[in-house]
Amino acid sequence: MVIVAVRRPSGDLFEVDVPKDATLNTLKAAIAAKTKEAVTRQKLLLGHEVLSDERLQAGLAEEDRLEVLHLVSRSCTLVTHQHSAAGVWDGDDQTLVRPVFQKDDLDFTHAVDAMYLEDGELYTLVRCGRLSDEIYFIQLWCGVPGRAVGRFSLPGRWLNESVRIEFSPEGEFVIASSMGTILMWRTLTGEEIQRADCAHWGGSIKSMVLRLAVLFQGDPEGSGIFNRKYHLNLWDYHAGLQKQSWVWPEPLDTPQALLSASGARVAIWSYQKELAVYDCQSGHSIKTWFDEALTVAVLNFSPSEEEIVVSYKQNLKEVKIIRIVDGQMRSALLPEWSSCRFLSSVGYSADGTTLALAEAGGVLHRWNGATLDILDLLPATPLPAGDIMESQICRPLLEIIGLPALATAEERNLLLSDLEKARDTASNLGVQDAGDKGEGFNFWVLVQLLRIQFSRNDGKVLGREAQAVNETLFSQGEVDSFRESFVSWFERQARRGSMGSSEEQERSDSRIKELNKGTVFSLIRSLGVKIDEDQRKRLERKIEELNPNLSLDFPDFLRLMRWMVTVDFGGVNRTKA
Repeated sequence: MVIVAVRRPSGDLFEVDVPKDATLNTLKAAIAAKTKEAVTRQKLLLGHEVLSDERLQAGLAEEDRLEVLHLVSRSCTLVTHQHSAAGVWDGDDQTLVRPVFQKDDLDFTHAVDAMYLEDGELYTLVRCGRLSDEIYFIQLWCGVPGRAVGRFSLPGRWLNESVRIEFSPEGEFVIASSMGTILMWRTLTGEEIQRADCAHWGGSIKSMVLRLAVLFQGDPEGSGIFNRKYHLNLWDYHAGLQKQSWVWPEPLDTPQALLSASGARVAIWSYQKELAVYDCQSGHSIKTWFDEALTVAVLNFSPSEEEIVVSYKQNLKEVKIIRIVDGQMRSALLPEWSSCRFLSSVGYSADGTTLALAEAGGVLHRWNGATLDILDLLPATPLPAGDIMESQICRPLLEIIGLPALATAEERNLLLSDLEKARDTASNLGVQDAGDKGEGFNFWVLVQLLRIQFSRNDGKVLGREAQAVNETLFSQGEVDSFRESFVSWFERQARRGSMGSSEEQERSDSRIKELNKGTVFSLIRSLGVKIDEDQRKRLERKIEELNPNLSLDFPDFLRLMRWMVTVDFGGVNRTKA
């Protein structure tokens, strides 16, 4: 071990012990355990230069004691809510600030990430777009109320896809990913970054820490989803070099991964595969746990990285602390009154003194990190005030006619934009009293609004179906046969719904045809597949993976059928004839 002396700007000095082969992340994790300052906030200087992995390892090899200067950047968290403007919570000043974004002629401007960079300024990433022209880009916003200082273009086809946009952990890069493509730019210069071999980035991001990222990637030489080989690859995204690779044998079973703060270890899990922890340097498995009946809900490493903290979907009222080296377990229990159903995250404070579990609704449960005694509960975050009249009126209307409800601020803003387009169309057709912008609207404006909404929604449905056909590689004849079976069972479900509860009736009347879990089970049994208790649990987990609401539309139904054929679920391949 080597002693590293860490000096603060105030002159205070403390020491940490690190291995001779320690990385920069390892050193920062050791400092975090003493100072409670997160790894991502730390900046270390050796002499007058920023400390890098290369300079650290050279210094550790040459000296028995190394001294570094420890600087800490300001912390902040982006706060968004569908009924109010985005804000940024400053963790140091304990204040909420609100950048003001210029919308101009755009359909939406939606803040997605915020960070204080090395110049001390607050920077916000804003997703912007205009649907009619397929214009889509990220705007870099500096300060409060702020100004636009950068722009990063996104493919127009991503407008209808899920897109992940974020700063890299140290803020040096802006990263966007969707549909197996990853785009990366230097934050302040806008320079696009490629890999060291000059190839474009590809795959999907599973986890990132300083310098390191785990990507789920397919072999580019393979053809088709079932013939390609898939890997979880560890990359140094600063250098553009691949550091490690793990084969992933299940193309339809998407893995999850989490890097430890130091980047020395990675946890990998999925619905069908065991939870495993690997050493990132050697690539070897340190420990695996497998229980087919349990599915990971949230997971994290302890500050020492000697334990993992995990909560399973089948028992959200218990948090397990597992020692990695031998699998020994401790448990932290939620209070009996807790009705926890959805979890956001779990983890320790940087010094390990407090274990915390966050519910999606804003409740934070805390335990003493050593004894696991329950600490005082922090109150739930109150909903911000705001004018939500339009949302209250339109949400039930959209649900009744089978269109998606207003789940995000972006969807709400898009609806208001559509309303003004509908008002203009109605006026051009001779409708009187269509109203001015921002005012109420009459029945004929509503008709035009619904036409716009139905047209967009039908386009999305067709797009999802085409994507599912491409993924599953079924022939057109097979797709038609599956559609006939799907529609037939949906009609049976609708007839049962007409005699059932009002909730079932509403689901059956929806324009979006979906089979509930019970109907899917009946359909599969009609194929001659016998479903025992273990198979029932396995099938239920797969349905939940496709849709947490446990109901499948036709695209997800095709994905389920491909999965059944691939794994020969219940011997279905012997019954297909």
